Order: sequence, then C-alpha cells, then structure tokens
Amino acid sequence: MKQASAEVRRYLEELSHLLSDVPADLRAEIVGGIREHLAQVESAGDDDAVRDALVRLGSPESVAAAARGDQPPVRRPSLADRWTTIAAGLAALCAADGLLALGVGMAVTARFDENADWNLHPAAVLLGTGLCFLAGLFATILVWPSRSWRRTHKLGVTAIWPVALVVAFAAGEVSLRLPVGAGFAVGAVVLLLGALVTVVIGRWTLEALTVQDAR
Repeated sequence: MKQASAEVRRYLEELSHLLSDVPADLRAEIVGGIREHLAQVESAGDDDAVRDALVRLGSPESVAAAARGDQPPVRRPSLADRWTTIAAGLAALCAADGLLALGVGMAVTARFDENADWNLHPAAVLLGTGLCFLAGLFATILVWPSRSWRRTHKLGVTAIWPVALVVAFAAGEVSLRLPVGAGFAVGAVVLLLGALVTVVIGRWTLEALTVQDAR
C-alpha cells in the first residue's frame, strides 16, 4: 500500500504545481476534492484499485487543462495496444466457450441411446481441450502485463477457462449417471453458462478498451 500512497502523493503534488497559476480557492477545491476521492479508495487497502482510480482521473496535465477550460490533446492508444486487448478477449472467449461447447457435446452424447458409439471420441475431446488450454494460456499471458485490464478482470480471465474445463467434464460425468436423454437438459444448462461467459468476457474487453481511450 505504501507504493500506491506514494503514487497518490506524487499525483497530487504535480497537480497542485500545474494549477499554481489558477486562483487559490479554485486550486484548493480541485486538489481537495481529488484528494478526498483518492483517500476513500485508499481506505479499502487495494493498491490496484488506487491505480485504477488514478488512471480514470486522467493525467495531472489533463485535469489541470480541464480546470482552465483548455482542451488537452487526446492521447490515442496505439494500434498494437488495441489489437492486444482484443486478442486477449477473443482468446479468453474461445478458451472458455470452447470448453463449455465441448461439455455440451459430452453431455448430449452421453448414453444418447445406450450406445457408446454416440459418445465423443476421446481423441476429439483431447484435441479440443488442448486447443482451448492454449487459447486460455495465451489470454492469461496477454492480460497480466497490461495496464488496461482491472486486476479483478485479470483474475477472472485467468480463472474462467479452468472453471469451464471443470464444468465441461463434470457435465459429461453427470450425464453418464442420469437416465437416457437427461444429458440434453445438462447440455442446455452448460449452453446457458456459455452465453453468460460470452457477455462477461465481452464487457471486460470493452472496459479494457475504454480505459485505454481514457489514458
């Protein structure tokens, strides 16, 4: 927490310096309001939340320019930053939804008509799992160095595809123990989870892109 507090102190000192040419009462109001806001965030004891708050406030230069009524120059994220964020979101989506789709297949074909030939071939299951694992690993590697993704979202991307893997194989095992045809109901539940995962990862990715725009 000491490092985050030092960043807050430097931010406020720089902002106060940049506002040295504005009336003292206005400067005190602006700096005091931001100090109070950051103090509330610091009280939670989460360094990443403090850094997120600083990013969302914008640079001291942009805050000072806004206080004067100036139009600060817009800093555009590089094309590489945008594509990295999009690639991370798509990889996480492919990993999680791919595994859940595999779970739907295993659930639906389990004991389809008491004939094991209907079950997904083990090689197909292994190949699908391997590809999704690689996609999930790729997404995890991309999001952690990035400053655009919230820490909670980074943890979410890291955890969502292993959880999807567990759900997929659990769906297949449960369907094997249920009456014939019950796997369709299990598959429907897993399919709904896949839709929810799609919405969640999509929102995380869009928010990461928005944070980039705010830099």
